[in-house]
Order: sequence, then structure tokens, then C-alpha cells
Amino acid sequence: MTLSKGYPARRPQMGPTGAGWRGVVYHGGQQRANRPIARFSGCLHLRYNNDFSHLSDSSVFSKSGGDFCSLTGVSSLSTDFQRLRKSCVDMTSLALVSDIHGNLPAFEAVVADIQAHSPDAVYVLGDIVHGCPWSAEVLDLLLDLGWPMLMGNHDDAILQLGTSRMEPRYVDRGRYAMLWWTRASLSARHITALTGLPLAFTLNFPQAPPLFLFHGIPGKFSVGFRPDSPEEWVVRRLAGIAETTVAGGHTHEPMVRLVSRRLVGRWTVINSGSIGASYDGDVRAAYAWLAGDARGWRAEIRRVSYDMRLVEAGYRESGLMASGGVMGEMFLRSVLSALPWVSDFAWWLREQPADVLVDIRRAQQAYDAAYGPGHWAFPYVS
Repeated sequence: MTLSKGYPARRPQMGPTGAGWRGVVYHGGQQRANRPIARFSGCLHLRYNNDFSHLSDSSVFSKSGGDFCSLTGVSSLSTDFQRLRKSCVDMTSLALVSDIHGNLPAFEAVVADIQAHSPDAVYVLGDIVHGCPWSAEVLDLLLDLGWPMLMGNHDDAILQLGTSRMEPRYVDRGRYAMLWWTRASLSARHITALTGLPLAFTLNFPQAPPLFLFHGIPGKFSVGFRPDSPEEWVVRRLAGIAETTVAGGHTHEPMVRLVSRRLVGRWTVINSGSIGASYDGDVRAAYAWLAGDARGWRAEIRRVSYDMRLVEAGYRESGLMASGGVMGEMFLRSVLSALPWVSDFAWWLREQPADVLVDIRRAQQAYDAAYGPGHWAFPYVS
């Protein structure tokens, strides 16, 4: 079987003088370089990055004639950047994608669907890499598209490998073979693209309420919101968040949910689901579509079919099936079933005594004998 190698039609990159546009990229409030601005669906994108220990991230989009809408972080923007957004156009439609996990066939299908509907902007809510064999190709496509990206826990795990902040558990290359395989498949360019991705975005619009975007929950990318998360638990995690519409990913379970608590707040909570491996029993890729005006935001989950045979073939032909170990097998099982096998097994492993981890194959057999649909190991709320 021939693997998917081609990408959907791309928007042309704008040169430094193309169509009269130039982009300025800032870091820490300082101008660093003029660089081309990537065009997508009639929008122009400029990303402002800072390290995620002191978040200050911004993007601007333009439809024509120098009119801008803004995306701001928690810190104030530079004077130069403020001048860029002295006037705004109304942005009424957004697409939110998350948890691609290197699944290129699924991502290509979603990109084609998004481009067919031409939103004003697209945001990527993290977990771009690790899982399926095409992490490098997914990053290449994202860099071509110019969509703003957030950091997910899997992206951060890749960046930890071989550094002083690497979690001790990642030393076990048998247990984390898929993680190390993915790291080896990425170039220095890919690592640079992931390094310094922000943890959150606040989006501001001239005639629609602001949005708050993150990967898991505010301030933490290793926990996420689910359709069955207790409302009190969700409200506690959102207390203090001024934006009344928030969106994330992480759990691979798409939803649009209203939560409220008197004297605390009221929020529309969106989970865009997963492109790479859904956990809600629907094998199609998922993403969120938002339409906003002065009355607020209306959100829906969209599903996109793709050829899953390409994923199975990709595991074999890339070598990930042979080299990815038990976790690679479990991830593929999740992709094909749209159930949380790999995440549940990974959580169960972390709760086991050291002697169980000596033989991960035997550990997998013990897990399979005790857990599965309707009786998962993970409590899902923490």
C-alpha cells in the first residue's frame, strides 16, 4: 500500500515584499527580524513567542488593507505591536484543532475540510507529535500553514529527552520506545519549532467576547476536561478565568459544555477532541468550529473521515511497529478503536510497583486481563 505523501494544496508563502506585506517577529518585546508572513484563508499570521515560564504571546491576522485583530498573552505588548493593531476587522469564525499525534493522513483530511470552509483563523491546541509515524511531516505542514500552536504534554516530553529536566522514567527506553523513536525522527528544525511554544492564548476580538485557549486545563497540560468531568471539579479549575468561553484538548473526547456555579462563574467549555486518536468511540478525526459575534460564541464539533489503512501501513513501513514497543502497539489500538487504550495503560503503568515494570510485555498482558471498555483503570478526574 502506498503511504500518503502529498499534502493538500498550500497557500503561497509571502515574501518580504510580496503584496506589499512585511512581518516583524518579536521576542521579549524586542524586534528580532523581518520575515515573510504565511497566508491562510485570506488571513495573515504573525506569531509572537516568549518562553513559557513567563507567557507573553501574540498573533495578528489581517484580511486586507492593514486591518488587524489581536491575540494577546498575559503580559502587555510592545509599543510597536500595539501600533500594528490600531484598527480591527471582525473575525467571526475559527477552527480549533488538537492532539494530532503525528497522524498525517487524519491531519491532511482535516486541513482539507478546514480549507474548504475558510475560517478566519485556525489554532492548534497542542500534542502535535508522538503517536503515529509522521510527527516530522505534521510539523512541516503546520509550519507551512502558519497556524499558531500551543504546547501539549507530549510535545514537552519530546523536548525533555536528553536534557537536564528529563523525567527519570524516560530513561527506560523499553517502556518509552515510541517516545525515543519519535525524537529520533525529528530534525533540529522541528525541535526548534516546538521549543518555546506557549501554554495558553487569550484571543481578543472587536465585536465578540475574548477566548481563552490551552491544552489541558488552565495552568496544566497533563489534565483535561471531559464530558463526564464533575461540574464542581471543572468550576474549580476555571475559577478566576475571566473569559467565559474556553477551549482545550488533551482528553481526546470532544464536547461543548456549559458549566456554572453561583457566585463563581459561568463558562462554555469546549474540547476540540483529537485528530490523531479519538477516545469517544468515533474513529473519525475531530475538530471544533466556532462562530462568534457580540452575542457570544457558538461551537460545534466536526468529524472528518480518513483512510485508516494508511495508519496501519505507516506503522509497518516506517519501522514504528517493530521499534515502538508495547506503547506503540497500544497507541495504534487506540487509533483503530477510538478508545483510550494507550492513555489508560500508561496511567495504570505509573501506578504499578517497580517489579511489574521489569517486563512491560507481561504488564500489558496483566492490564488486558483486567481492564478495557466499561472498566478502565484511570479515574479520569484528579
